[in-house]
Amino acid sequence: GQAYEQIYQFIWSDLADWYIELSKSELNIDVLNYVFENTLKITHPFAPYVTETIWETLDWQGKLLIGEKWPKIKTADKKRSEEFKEIQTIVREIRHLQGHLSTHNNTLYFKESQFLLDNKKILLKLTGLKDVRQVSSGKGLHLSNTREECWIDIEEQQAKNYIHKLVKSREDRKKVVEKLQARLDSKNYQKKAPKELVSQTMEQLRTEKRNLERLESEIETFEHALRQL
Repeated sequence: GQAYEQIYQFIWSDLADWYIELSKSELNIDVLNYVFENTLKITHPFAPYVTETIWETLDWQGKLLIGEKWPKIKTADKKRSEEFKEIQTIVREIRHLQGHLSTHNNTLYFKESQFLLDNKKILLKLTGLKDVRQVSSGKGLHLSNTREECWIDIEEQQAKNYIHKLVKSREDRKKVVEKLQARLDSKNYQKKAPKELVSQTMEQLRTEKRNLERLESEIETFEHALRQL
């Protein structure tokens, strides 16, 4: 089960969301073939029929996939791997900010960063930014999860308005959690209510607590970025 979940996440997230998207702008046929071939091999034990069909359709080497050798791990460039993880961190935060603030066509600004300059094309492709630009000074909503000093051109008031909405949602969510907790703390409710209803209330409380935690994290992220404006 764990192996299946890891392969699923690799194909859905790493391969589809990141590598395939980047390949659309920087195509490397040899690497793409290598990745696709070995993805079919490691997926084969979990989805034998569909992977075998794809393999035979592509007619690679004229052999059956089931008879292929298990792929060996190749030595990778650790430095480049770490650099791409940093790119992913930046892209995720930009998408997060733009998505929640319903803003687009933004510019990412920075003072000094060879890393951002070198990866400008990738960042533009994966974020939909208008530009990635070096400046001597400026202000905006700073990215808080990256080691690079950079910010996107979002107005302070826009960010404050969004935080205000989050805080209101947090207070509403707290009231729901308190109400559910009080219901479960009631000995009368525990004694007289059907067991199924009590179980539903407990599950609802767990869900509301998770939602509250997400809101707290969201508020903390935006307040941190706002403090750097």
